[in-house]
Amino acid sequence: MADSFQFGLRKAVWTLATDNYFPELCDISLPNHAAFAEKIGAEFHVISERAFPEWYATYEKVQIFERGKGYDWNIHIDADLLVSPDMPDPTLNNQGQVGWYSIYDAALYFKADRFFSRDGRRTGICSAFLAVPYLCHDIWEPFSCGYEEALKGINKPHGIDDYCFSRNFAKYGLRGDWVCSSEHVHHVGLGGNTKDFVALERAKDWLAKK
Repeated sequence: MADSFQFGLRKAVWTLATDNYFPELCDISLPNHAAFAEKIGAEFHVISERAFPEWYATYEKVQIFERGKGYDWNIHIDADLLVSPDMPDPTLNNQGQVGWYSIYDAALYFKADRFFSRDGRRTGICSAFLAVPYLCHDIWEPFSCGYEEALKGINKPHGIDDYCFSRNFAKYGLRGDWVCSSEHVHHVGLGGNTKDFVALERAKDWLAKK
């Protein structure tokens, strides 16, 4: 039962896990995410089918743009990130801004196009954990260009999701803030389809201590 349920709000928690992504890890992380969704009164969805097969797999997070319409909040959690049972409900505050787990200097990874240059904040958004109210739903918007054109603005294809969301954050002048600390999440940080069983054991140990 949700311990911080807000009556009338429709919330969804999404996890991207396509192409049989590290099943040994997903056996741990997906139930963990489902429990978090139940705690905050949200529906839980796994993005398991490819909608953009020509793009790097991480880009499939933009499916939330269409599939997440109708929800008051959409939260994405990476399959290689675990959530502590005492993780606070990120929908209780920040009704008009994006909630994140981590940000960085966008200038280190992305080309400064007119949206980044006009915005000036150089906000690079880590999409490992994003909590987005409907007022900021534009952050999930897919690129209007093709994959090869989009790649010209980034130095690593694996980060195409971060690039898309960071660019939209700048494009629409969205606001954001931190919604959790390192105590609340454990990011295994595998990237791609890498299977790191040592990291998997560390993740199990972290969760067992919670």
